[in-house]
Amino acid sequence: MLNFLKLRGSYGLTGSSNIFPYQSKSFYGRYGNYLGATGQSPSNLPNPDLSWQQTIQTDLSVEFGLLNNRVSGTLSVYQNQSSKILLDRPVPASATGYLPVVTINTGDVRVRDRGIELSLNTRNLTGPFTWTTDFNISHNNNVVTSAGGILPDGFGAAEGDTRVIEGYATGISYLPIYAGVDPTTGKELIYDLAGSKILATATSVPLNRVAAGHPFPNYYGGITNTLTYKGVDLNFLFSFSQGAQIYDDGAKRQIGGFINQWQQRVEVLDRWQKPGDITNVPKATLVDGSGNWNNTTRWLYDASYLRLRTATIGYTIPVALTQRFKVNSLRLFAQGQNLLLFTPYKGWDPETTRYYNNNARDNKANSQGNIAFAAPYLPNPQARTITFGINMTL
Repeated sequence: MLNFLKLRGSYGLTGSSNIFPYQSKSFYGRYGNYLGATGQSPSNLPNPDLSWQQTIQTDLSVEFGLLNNRVSGTLSVYQNQSSKILLDRPVPASATGYLPVVTINTGDVRVRDRGIELSLNTRNLTGPFTWTTDFNISHNNNVVTSAGGILPDGFGAAEGDTRVIEGYATGISYLPIYAGVDPTTGKELIYDLAGSKILATATSVPLNRVAAGHPFPNYYGGITNTLTYKGVDLNFLFSFSQGAQIYDDGAKRQIGGFINQWQQRVEVLDRWQKPGDITNVPKATLVDGSGNWNNTTRWLYDASYLRLRTATIGYTIPVALTQRFKVNSLRLFAQGQNLLLFTPYKGWDPETTRYYNNNARDNKANSQGNIAFAAPYLPNPQARTITFGINMTL
């Protein structure tokens, strides 16, 4: 039954530079102001010692074939140990005159990834009607094994209040736990560190933060089926992800916050409106700083999904017919992308990451894309497209 077996492994050291370019240099931004006139001001503190983030990679794989290779696949396990992590560290702006962060290699910070991957290829049916399946599934466990004794606020806060915290995944959120809405006043509540409900305010929110969320999925993968019969072919791919949470950084401005400036999502219709209302959406108000869009776990959403990523159907016209027109082969096809999506997430697209804001440094804003990947901010959803085409060989 077992007709193929192969063992392979690898070990190596790789580098990464998942940060803005030119962070070792000093440069200026166009947002300076001198005596009421627009000018240039320092916008980046140079770090000439900046170097690659390093990852030691180890993996071991088994390739196999069964039943005359009607079933084949690969099972892999791996471990990646990352060091010299590239992160922003706060610095006193008054002492430097620059943006109050500097990108450094945090030598005492260690991140470990361990995972397992399985891929299978099966020839389910052969003959005039064929059916093959390709399936893959992966699990990755990411954890910060050492933060070098630095507290969560010791690194520059990334968007969505994501952090590097020892014992948790990279990009974990650092937030107070949302406790709903006060039915009497309609104001937002959080849990304090003792587990009691308190009013969410500019003072209480930062004092009651905890590590929260799940930036990485428990597992993810895809399955592709290909069927053919007498010139007709059908191929479709479903991809899936389970267990990840994303911090919807734009939702807090679309569900009650900035209600006089932003278009609102449908959830705002469930807002608190009168004493006694039981809801998870605070009252809407035009008063700035009213506290109904604090950074809390209210904005953490389950980003699990099942997506019909691609589907293609085609028909190859018989050669006996095409050769009459001096055409060797002719295939007509229709293809769709992102045709279906099943997800509990109420935003635009659960399969998104934080984009890099190329102007973030110039605007004196933090933008650590290497840890804020699970905190999207108004990203464009993937487009649904349908394409018709012809493949012709003369």
